[in-house]
Amino acid sequence: MANSGLKIVTKLRKYINGRPTDETRDNLSYEEGYIPNVISNEECPVGCDSVVSGSVIVKGTTTTTTTTTLAVTPEPNLVKQYNVASPDSVGSSEPVKVEITDEYGAVQEIDVNKSTSPCREYDITNEGNPLGDDSYTYTDCTGGTVSGSVVFGDSITVCAQSFSHEGSELTITNTLVPCATVVSKTTPKKKVGKPILVEPTGAIFEATTTTTTIAQKTTNNYTLDTTSSNQNVVFSVTQIGQDSSTEVEIKPGKQVNVSSDTTPVIVTAGQSATVTDLGTVTPQEDTYTIVNNDFYNSTTVSFQPYGGITDEVLLSPKESLDIKSQAVPAVTSGASNVTVTAAGSPSQPTEVSPLDERICNQTDIVNESDFVATFQYNDCDQTPQEVTLLPQQEATVSATTPPVLTSDTSTNVGTSFTVNTINKDFGTSGTASAVLPTTTTTTTSTTTTTTTLAPDSLTETNIISTQDANCDDPIFLVKPDNDTWYPETVKIKVGTKKGTFKFISYDAGVGTHYYKVYEGSNLLLDKSILTENFQGHFQSKMYNALIDKGMSALSATNYAFGTKRAQPQKLTGGAKNPFDTEYQTEFTLTKTTFDEFITVEIYKPLTTGSQWTQFEIECIQ
Repeated sequence: MANSGLKIVTKLRKYINGRPTDETRDNLSYEEGYIPNVISNEECPVGCDSVVSGSVIVKGTTTTTTTTTLAVTPEPNLVKQYNVASPDSVGSSEPVKVEITDEYGAVQEIDVNKSTSPCREYDITNEGNPLGDDSYTYTDCTGGTVSGSVVFGDSITVCAQSFSHEGSELTITNTLVPCATVVSKTTPKKKVGKPILVEPTGAIFEATTTTTTIAQKTTNNYTLDTTSSNQNVVFSVTQIGQDSSTEVEIKPGKQVNVSSDTTPVIVTAGQSATVTDLGTVTPQEDTYTIVNNDFYNSTTVSFQPYGGITDEVLLSPKESLDIKSQAVPAVTSGASNVTVTAAGSPSQPTEVSPLDERICNQTDIVNESDFVATFQYNDCDQTPQEVTLLPQQEATVSATTPPVLTSDTSTNVGTSFTVNTINKDFGTSGTASAVLPTTTTTTTSTTTTTTTLAPDSLTETNIISTQDANCDDPIFLVKPDNDTWYPETVKIKVGTKKGTFKFISYDAGVGTHYYKVYEGSNLLLDKSILTENFQGHFQSKMYNALIDKGMSALSATNYAFGTKRAQPQKLTGGAKNPFDTEYQTEFTLTKTTFDEFITVEIYKPLTTGSQWTQFEIECIQ
């Protein structure tokens, strides 16, 4: 530990955009960016100009208390004691706070007692008459009053700001040695209030390690089965250590696990749901790193948050993700070449995972009438809300109940409206942004006409490459890593026939991409194939990537969360698509001209992650 001790930063260097400059200044405590002195047993860091010898280190003691189950505090670091006082704050109503770094490296703010003077060590000795006055009264470091006496022949040392009474037989000596009021790795610095006086009180030492044991909580795990239900089912459960029960809503066709201190009760009447007791567990949460090692196929992995309900995460090819779970994550479908690695530090968090009482769905509402329409719904907090739409206006809301017309507007509007629910999974919720029609502005002068395109509109300069293919030929394309397609264009020969045909996506929807299909300049399809699993993980990636490419927030919301997003569909009965995966999402389109080609434009605005697309155009019969 030759390098252990007090690390002092004397100079600070100016950086611009992460690059160092030649400009430096002194590291002064009253200027912004000040780095306080730090106690450490590590090598002297960059910018550290002096080290106090490690020979002054004094080892602390180790104490242990025992109950049931081991819980070890972090290893402490080297610290120093300081006397912190604020004489100027006496009589002021303003609080005084200082910032310290405790023995475990955590930055804390603590209150400073308002002191009339610094706290010092005083020696009190009684060498006078045994029958004389041997009493004393003083103000301690906290501002409190302490009284006592010293018998004849004895001597004691106390920490005091000042004495108000000294017995006639006592000799009281101010040693001028500061008394410690805080312990910190860094020099305490003022955060709020009047100026403070900071004095180191002694040598550097290693703080005490305390090992404490606590009793871990046990509960029961249950399986909630709604595979035979035809609507959402509400269950009542009692989460770990909670005094009261809470309700949770599960979609039909699900089989999930939940931890509960009482047997879950089915609240929804008339549903064929079941509850199965899996026995007593002592749940502990650990961090797991999940890696999908497959180059071509996505994978679905289930996990259970501490005290919560089974959820799923969908990983694209070669994607990795860290999640916290009380059970070892397991592959439920898709690629099986998946690695699950535990961090190896299981523990019981202080708080259980919250349960959403009702499934909150994002819902698109379109007023297709010529009248003003007002819709009623319950939001994610089950609070009744209303939204009013002008004729032909569109909006997106988060709702636990389907929006319905109010009685005073239903007479005029009738059935001229659309409510499209974007279903969520096991009770996950989210807040929707409003979705409004994207507009194009045209400015005309006497000589020229200028069209201003939205950032997400197409120009020929956007096109990266053009490829040719034929209808009924499955197409597999791989995007280079660290690159974007905005767009990649594929021209597909379909012949001169008119009629309906299908655009078929074989994508699992885990990448950030979407398709535009054109017949000449006529846009036939404009959709993202994007899953909504794992609390919007992939939707958020899509939204952020589109914003990064310059798309408007409203348009990006529509592709990631709204009407331009399609949920990828799974094949049933173990069927596979031409690429040996289980997804096949179809759109029926209509060709109305004799154009020989259909153009497919693929947008993949994220530089890393899912790199492939799989689709085909069906030939017109």
